[in-house]
Amino acid sequence: MERPGDETKAGEWNGRNKLYAWWVVVVLALALTLSLMDRMIIALMIIPIQRDLGLTDTEVSLVHGLAFTILYVFAGFPLGRLADRGNRRSLAALSVIAWSAMTALCGAAQNFIQLFLARMGVGVGEAGLSPAAVSLVSDYFPAEERARPLSFLSIGTTAGAGIALMIGGAIVHLIGSSGRVDLPLFGTMQSWQAVFVILGVGGIAFAALFLTVREPPRRERSYESGAPSPREVAATVLVRWKFFVPQFLGPALCALVLIGFHSWMPTMLIRHFGWTTAQAGYGYGGLIAIGGIGGILIAGSLSVSMNRKGGRKSEGLIAACAAAGAFPFLAAAPLMPSGTATLATALPGIALLTIPPALAPAILQGAVPNEMRGQVFALHLFVLSLLGYAAGPILVAFITEGFWKDQALVHLSLSAIAVVALPLAALSQFAARRNSGA
Repeated sequence: MERPGDETKAGEWNGRNKLYAWWVVVVLALALTLSLMDRMIIALMIIPIQRDLGLTDTEVSLVHGLAFTILYVFAGFPLGRLADRGNRRSLAALSVIAWSAMTALCGAAQNFIQLFLARMGVGVGEAGLSPAAVSLVSDYFPAEERARPLSFLSIGTTAGAGIALMIGGAIVHLIGSSGRVDLPLFGTMQSWQAVFVILGVGGIAFAALFLTVREPPRRERSYESGAPSPREVAATVLVRWKFFVPQFLGPALCALVLIGFHSWMPTMLIRHFGWTTAQAGYGYGGLIAIGGIGGILIAGSLSVSMNRKGGRKSEGLIAACAAAGAFPFLAAAPLMPSGTATLATALPGIALLTIPPALAPAILQGAVPNEMRGQVFALHLFVLSLLGYAAGPILVAFITEGFWKDQALVHLSLSAIAVVALPLAALSQFAARRNSGA
């Protein structure tokens, strides 16, 4: 139930400023692109980081996944509540500045502990962006149109992972075999350190774009004063646990496979097929960008089209079918006889696998009142991060070092996580769809 006057204000806002609303979506998508670049760039630099800091596969996985996730998942709850109550534009801008500064500090790390702590800081900074972005966009568009802009936000995360690998590959190619670079004001450093510094400084400059973003009126409100308490949010989730539990679990299992592939596929191409770092960055980065963006655009448009034709909550059905469809491609891709065949087989799988996490915001935003959106989305990010960003990289390393006991067999580990996780993801999404009330 909306407060008196909210519906009129929201309608006037969207009617007069539809183009501007899409500008806000673009700014937020670019911010999410930057966040994934900072989060995922380490995947391309595993080998030089291991060389310079003496890290094992397990240690570099801890830096990549667990260090980022430890504070990211817990900071998401208070920051999600802040998104429900405070100025979301300011929260998003400050988040960009904070994680960018910590990304630059990653470039100063001299050992495992320093890099681990800096990555923890990146996680804290990024925790505030997604709840603020999803809540902002939900107030710029009516419910039946919401899936397209919300899925467009996911293009930022998908593009960010791909662009991170391509930019990293380009920098490695430009630096050449020396592995060192001179940066103005920062001096001479290793190439992987320079990548962190360049991304961090660039992110701080990017934050100025948020001066063009305005805070919209809140729509679809159900509470007369402030945001509901965490206890009220928990009660809402528990009452509908048959929907929320599989809805949280399905995208998280997709993310586990997706982040596992993003974290280790470049290294697999280098170890298993003898590709250079630049080739791996361009090849797999381009695959993520093309496949992921294509899948998200198709899913968002299909969802809006089905909703307009009377299909209620079509996002759940699309997400379930996408998770099931990704299974054969990603189970087979790491087992292909060449790097080119691996990427060609993985392309449709990556395109499909990006869809369930991309549609999750639209599904969740339509399931709860405005004042709960940030907190419920933070809970979604909590599960997504633990299973995806924390467990994905470390699970691949654990299977490689603990089960196969051979770093050259990382391709078998990637196939194994797809075989186990993707059927469970599809079943979870179908269960959420069945219990959504659609």
